[in-house]
Amino acid sequence: MERTMGLTCKLPSAATCPDGQIYDIWYPSVDTTAYDEREASTMRSMPASDDGYAVTISNVAGLGAFLVTVAPFANSAASAVIEGEAIGLLVIAIVLGVVAADLGSGLLHWICDSFFSEQTPVIGQHLIRPFREHHRDPFALTRRPFLRGSASNLIGATMVLATAWGVRQLTAGPGSPFADVWVASLGIAVAVTNQIHKWAHLPRVPRPISWLQALGLILSPAHHERHHSSELGRAFCITTGWLNPALDRLQVFPALERLLIPAERRRAVDVGS
Repeated sequence: MERTMGLTCKLPSAATCPDGQIYDIWYPSVDTTAYDEREASTMRSMPASDDGYAVTISNVAGLGAFLVTVAPFANSAASAVIEGEAIGLLVIAIVLGVVAADLGSGLLHWICDSFFSEQTPVIGQHLIRPFREHHRDPFALTRRPFLRGSASNLIGATMVLATAWGVRQLTAGPGSPFADVWVASLGIAVAVTNQIHKWAHLPRVPRPISWLQALGLILSPAHHERHHSSELGRAFCITTGWLNPALDRLQVFPALERLLIPAERRRAVDVGS
């Protein structure tokens, strides 16, 4: 049976959201002309070498570094499957790796939405700015190719994988298939998190991606809408969103804010600025 879902755009800025547009998430059959025309106009107005959208040599190098660091763990994981290791345990390791990435995405998202500013030295332009920009223009990330939009994710994943590889070398013990699968799953999930986030903002996605969204295996537009259409402080996890219900119900991030930020300064940082 064909499954469809209409999602009314309720993002905060009317200038960056086609008013009244309803997106069919799984099988696009509605008219998205307004979205297409706005995006085409935006792309025409940008220089071909726009620094925010053009792929750079460093982006390509980041992908190469990620592939090099993930290779040993992916090879170990593949060998474990071929040799008939306990498949059930390996599946658990994959799921736990994805859960860890989801939690990491939520923590980073919360920190970048709640603390520092775009003028903060070192991290302001490279880490804080993309999150603040996303609240000003939620569709900006949809205009970036994978290597540009996921550059920070690839760097972060490479750092995680390199650290895990270093620890394994220092311990000099036999590798654990469970640990290697967990690390590979975590690294890959971190690397593709922003692409998953991008798909959650697109009115049309490839059918296999829409199936994954419908099954709840990756972040869906309907789930992510909760972060944009309500007060900030909920649904921060953007890999799968699996942890959001529990974190929101337990009020984890608001509790951390109460612990870390004096009451008079709480929410002093305006993510829209």
